[in-house]
Amino acid sequence: MAIEMGADINLRDANGWSPLMRGVLLNSNTEVLEELLNNGADINATDKRGQSVLMQAILSQNTDSVRMLLKLGASTGLSNIYNNTAIDMAGLLQDKDLEKELKTRQEQQIPMFKC
Repeated sequence: MAIEMGADINLRDANGWSPLMRGVLLNSNTEVLEELLNNGADINATDKRGQSVLMQAILSQNTDSVRMLLKLGASTGLSNIYNNTAIDMAGLLQDKDLEKELKTRQEQQIPMFKC
């Protein structure tokens, strides 16, 4: 595996996508995503538009990945360049159950401060 050979697990492409982001977008296999995270992938990485890994999982309607990311501590409070959060994304998709779950998780998380 490339990771074992020293590949940069957080290397970005021209869009700012990391391997974890690609995994969320292209593959619903949570085992692959978990392997990336266990090897140091940034769970709160964002692309050039400020879309987080969690936001991309939501927009891809990859519910298993969304739940895994939440369980492992992905932030629900990040905003993209349009000032949308993961909760806003779930609302756009009219997924009330996911929106409720995200709001519950957000209440449990320590707020992130930008300096």
